Amino acid sequence: MAEENVNPFGRKILFVDPPYNIASLVVPLLMEMEYEIYTIDTYARMKAVLTRYPDTICFINPESEMDTDGWIRLIQSIENDPAFSQVIIGVVARAIRKSDKDRYLAECKLKAGFIQQVPDKDELTAEFHKVFSENGAKGRRKYVRANCSEDNSISAIATVHNAKVRFAIQDISTVGVCAKAGKELAPLLPANTVLPDFTLILQGTELKIGAVIIMSKVEGDQLTLITLFRSGMSTNIKNMIREYVSTMLSQSLQAAIADLPDDDADYMTDPAKAKEEKPED
Repeated sequence: MAEENVNPFGRKILFVDPPYNIASLVVPLLMEMEYEIYTIDTYARMKAVLTRYPDTICFINPESEMDTDGWIRLIQSIENDPAFSQVIIGVVARAIRKSDKDRYLAECKLKAGFIQQVPDKDELTAEFHKVFSENGAKGRRKYVRANCSEDNSISAIATVHNAKVRFAIQDISTVGVCAKAGKELAPLLPANTVLPDFTLILQGTELKIGAVIIMSKVEGDQLTLITLFRSGMSTNIKNMIREYVSTMLSQSLQAAIADLPDDDADYMTDPAKAKEEKPED
């Protein structure tokens, strides 16, 4: 991929009603690899997502909702629409007839390819990883972050010069947070300060992680801190944070497309036949 075509923030990855094994086994592994992944349960919301995020990598499940004719018409309607020129579409199928697979490959561009499920989840994950890497899914970022500045269920506490201080969390990833506190704490919290008892309070659960401040900046009447979690975090805590990040991102996506209508086009009907059968006035 040419460097000038890389979105520095990467691409969103959308699975439309994915097969069970993909949703339950492969998606979690891809999230561990820090891909920004979303799922929706119907094609009716697919174009709404692509309208808001027109450089998305999108995988459809040809074994749900429509037959091969319907899915091919939907894919072609996206591939032929200039508004979706940056969308990258692929197909992931569990069990499909070779004749149907051949039709997808012949009648659609499928820039993300046609992925046939195999029993080995690691092999399947590696195949998706290859597609995502080739299409700049991560951009120049290393970790997926979620804005949580309006979520009251997350905060943090730490001891600062023998006093407990509560921090408001602005955004979070599996490696750190952006936090805010009163500007009067600036002299006590410069860059490189270690907070060994930094504790993330996530939806009522206290997660003692420890953190180090890598940036400290006064902005107005607040102190903005960029922190990295200390090494040695348990897999369980990291998974809790990753699940929270995914939930916040999904909520953000749903809010972004809430005002867009469902796709109510009739992809199951051949337009040529429908025109032939339409009675003359």
